[in-house]
Amino acid sequence: MLRKLNAFRIISILFAIITIFFACSILINPDSTLISANYTQLFMGCTLLFSSLSDFKENRKRMAILNLLISIFVLSVFAWVLMVH
Repeated sequence: MLRKLNAFRIISILFAIITIFFACSILINPDSTLISANYTQLFMGCTLLFSSLSDFKENRKRMAILNLLISIFVLSVFAWVLMVH
């Protein structure tokens, strides 16, 4: 089931790879959890945001709205953590 790769899908894949990199760095070095966890949240929110934009472009509105709501939640938690620390 191959889909056409549009620009939003490619950017989403790149953010997902960066998210996986930071998540693995947390597992490898638990001492850097605070900094890496923040970046993981940021890039995970961006991944979901661009995924929702890609879904809107492909007329999958329900999945796009769900991804958008989750990305707003993740990015708001990221912003709150930055303001608290």
